[in-house]
Amino acid sequence: MPGDQQQSQTGDEDTTPMQQPQTDWQARADATASFPSPMYASGEVTTDTTPMQLPQTDWQARADAAARIPNPMYASGAGATPMQQPQTDWQASADAAANIPNPMYASRADRTYPGEARGRRTLYSFIPSHRSCMIAGIAVLLSLLAVGFAPLTFINKEEISQLSTTFNALKSDQDDMRQLFSTDDALKRDRDDMRQLSATVDALKRDRDDMRQLSSTVDALKRDQDDMRQLSATVDALKRDRDDMRLLSSTVDALKRDQDDMRLLSSTVDALKHALDKERNRTAALELRLYEMSKTPASCPRCYTMWNGICYKVFRNLKTFSDAAATCRDDDGILAMPRDAETNAFLISLINQFASSAYSAFWFGLHDRWEDGIFEWEDGSALGTYNNWAPGQPDNRRGNKDCVFYNHETAGRMWAVNSCSRQLLFICQAVPGASYNRTIF
Repeated sequence: MPGDQQQSQTGDEDTTPMQQPQTDWQARADATASFPSPMYASGEVTTDTTPMQLPQTDWQARADAAARIPNPMYASGAGATPMQQPQTDWQASADAAANIPNPMYASRADRTYPGEARGRRTLYSFIPSHRSCMIAGIAVLLSLLAVGFAPLTFINKEEISQLSTTFNALKSDQDDMRQLFSTDDALKRDRDDMRQLSATVDALKRDRDDMRQLSSTVDALKRDQDDMRQLSATVDALKRDRDDMRLLSSTVDALKRDQDDMRLLSSTVDALKHALDKERNRTAALELRLYEMSKTPASCPRCYTMWNGICYKVFRNLKTFSDAAATCRDDDGILAMPRDAETNAFLISLINQFASSAYSAFWFGLHDRWEDGIFEWEDGSALGTYNNWAPGQPDNRRGNKDCVFYNHETAGRMWAVNSCSRQLLFICQAVPGASYNRTIF
């Protein structure tokens, strides 16, 4: 190499390719493409031929031929494979290669020696003049590299084939594993679905049991409803029976009252019959007395006082109104009947004359026992226009006050009503000439 070129290759190790001027790589690539390449089937290559335009080559034959060529990249040439060769000290080889001058780098000394501009011009002129040689060298190196790597490509054909088969088997196993994983995932999902289905079945079973219990409860409620309906019908019947019993009880009570009324009526009828018999007897006796009186002067019975043609007597023993009336009848008389003011004044004077006490009350013959508020005398005649009622009388607000008496609590012994069952003193009257049967003092 020229001296300038050697001078530019002796630089220090601080110089880098980025410090050198740029090279016209397009021109170099065009020059390299003009060299023949051992990678193509034909030895003669024209500028119009490309690897894609060449006919197909028997690569199997070429691979067999290349396998018989010794490979300088291996330590031993015969029967050796890359896997069988000893390992190379690549660190030492790299250090040795680093000591070889590289024409691609520029020396830092180019910038320090005095003829620096001249050296650059010499370098610039050297590269264009030797460009074709450099391109040819690069093409040769690339061809050698291609030839060196060709045996590597075909020497382990069986191993590559086995490796490819193994690789394919591994791919198939990988696909099987993927399918297996997919199947496992599907099985897991199916297991989860089965668990969910089992839980759903258990829930459905519980729901079925609940439905059975609910159905039993509904049946029991229906039976209870029927019982309630029957009970309601029974209650309604009992209510009707109760109403009937009430009506019957009311009817029985009415019948009892009617019975009592009938008894009272019967007693009244009996009393009336008895009174009628007595009245007949008395009428006969009166007729007889009247006949006798027509022969003899009339006079009052013993203990009677005559006033205005009627005989009156004060009885000083206590009796009810009915018993007092009976006593007067037994004495051939009747309870006194003050129909006018004069007779009433005479009876009051008679009471004051024979009464043992000023506070004594006396019955006389006035009552409303047959119809409330309708007063009549003992002989059945109406009260008439005269009366001597005390203030507020007759007062029957408490009920059962049907008989009239001389009230000693009022001034002048005015009339008042009282219960007929009270026992009071009484006054009788009789006609003159009547026989005296029994006198009670």
